[in-house]
Amino acid sequence: MLYRLPVLLALLSLTVLPVAGLPSLGSEVAYAQDDAAAAPPTASAVTVSIDPAASTLTAGDTVDLTFLVSSGDQQVDGVQLQIVYDPTRLQPIASDGTPAGTMTPEGAAVAPLTPVGPLDLALRNEVDVNAGRIDYAVGSLSSTPTGTFQVATGRFRTLAGTDDGGTMVRLSTEGAFPSYVSFGGRLPVNLIETSIIILGDPPAATPAAPPSNGTATSTEETPPAE
Repeated sequence: MLYRLPVLLALLSLTVLPVAGLPSLGSEVAYAQDDAAAAPPTASAVTVSIDPAASTLTAGDTVDLTFLVSSGDQQVDGVQLQIVYDPTRLQPIASDGTPAGTMTPEGAAVAPLTPVGPLDLALRNEVDVNAGRIDYAVGSLSSTPTGTFQVATGRFRTLAGTDDGGTMVRLSTEGAFPSYVSFGGRLPVNLIETSIIILGDPPAATPAAPPSNGTATSTEETPPAE
């Protein structure tokens, strides 16, 4: 277990920021260090998937997504996810319907995901509502689960209709915060996205009545001149 020590020490030394009551890392800090000791060999790649794999909804509906890790007999001590979605079609929300990223009276932002499962150390849980991206990371100093387990759940509100191809929620490996799974170091990983087909568009808002200026309008016809 000595090869995991650098990662655990790195986790303990991180400075965290409040996000809806959960700790968060700065954007320049990755969950596990690139120079951590190499992970033990694994027979097959770990899979990260989103459940349900496909949904058909109506604009204005909500859908709950669960993010799952399937690792077989491979131990896991950390998961980092970059979740990408179309912000014109989907909006991450809290269980009470508050849009993720909304600032609370305490000065923290409403978190986009809810941590669940055996990896109980929340490291990052942030959303860029304009770009349509969620950065999420969890780990553990004591638990190294195997098999299939949850790492997060998230609720999304559908905003506008899509074509038959739907809109995708993807796990990205690009940029400064790529998706990966670790056990002392990064493991080979398969990332499976989900498709959401949204039927129709949200109901059109009822236009407000114009303000009254106090002038009555007569509906009587003017009699013809004699």
